[in-house]
Amino acid sequence: MKPGCICYVTDRNYLFVTLVSAMQARAQVAASQADVLLLAIDDGPETDTYRRICDQEGIVFLNVAARAEAVLKDALGDIYRTGFAGRISAATLVRLVISDFVTGDYGRMLYIDGDTQINGSLDALLQRDLPAGRFLAARDYTSVMTSAGLAVPDQFSPNYGLLGVPKSRRGYYFNAGVIVSDFEDWKHIGRVALAYFVESGGKLQFHDQDALNGACWEQHLPLSNRWNFPRQFLHLRPRLSYRPEIVHFMANPKPWHGVLPPWGEKEYRVYRDAIDRHPELAGDIPTLSWARLHAYRLKSTFYHLRDRLQDRQNERIAAVLDEQFLDAPHRATERLPAPASRLMAQP
Repeated sequence: MKPGCICYVTDRNYLFVTLVSAMQARAQVAASQADVLLLAIDDGPETDTYRRICDQEGIVFLNVAARAEAVLKDALGDIYRTGFAGRISAATLVRLVISDFVTGDYGRMLYIDGDTQINGSLDALLQRDLPAGRFLAARDYTSVMTSAGLAVPDQFSPNYGLLGVPKSRRGYYFNAGVIVSDFEDWKHIGRVALAYFVESGGKLQFHDQDALNGACWEQHLPLSNRWNFPRQFLHLRPRLSYRPEIVHFMANPKPWHGVLPPWGEKEYRVYRDAIDRHPELAGDIPTLSWARLHAYRLKSTFYHLRDRLQDRQNERIAAVLDEQFLDAPHRATERLPAPASRLMAQP
């Protein structure tokens, strides 16, 4: 058994940027400690190119296109047939059933979204003690704001009533972009969340993230945002006691689009360096139209300057981000409740 695996799941649209994050992850953990797996859910002419590059970079490339479609059709039933594929990427749900596609014998699983950058060693996540049946995930942007006593616009706020998350847990609503779990435990946790998603009719606002929070919050252990740092708070880095090891660019614009506050040339250059290393990928970097990029640049600059001036608010947010969790804020049950017990009526 290999100690761990670091897993990425991506569709064609994010294949290049996910490869870049996977290359960074590969550089941050010894091959003897973990395999880095890139699961591609789309098949196309680019598949052979990416498989070859992954081989060169020490990354295991898995083309799961045909199998992913079959697994999701079987799990989702009518939801799949009534437009699921056109509304959200299947990659958001495939991560719940990673064990259906990964046949290796692993102890620990570290799942990472592709729109991330890895800035430091991942050994601490792969080696951290984890009670049986539990998983680690960091606060989402929304729960950071909530914990700091700040308002979140309705369109970004989870429907806690629908999810059945008690008030005492709403400050711990977690982002599903970085998850740490024992590989065997994830087989059950992911399936329970997927069943919850199906029971909801596929209409959860934040899809698999809501499903995990609604169905599995009792099994969740909070993880420091050091390991899943929302890019909205990059301006607060000087206030923190740590350097963010994984930065999550979870909303547009993204660093591969250009140098846009709050990030700089360093974050943008990561993608240009990957193209310099593999010139055949030059046409794969996602782009924006000039008009949209210019609009984002103006908007990002305005928000960056505004946020830097809000000293009292920044102090409160930084205090939340700086929390270091050693134990759960609640007691977990031994087994996950049935999905039906989690999905509450709309208030």
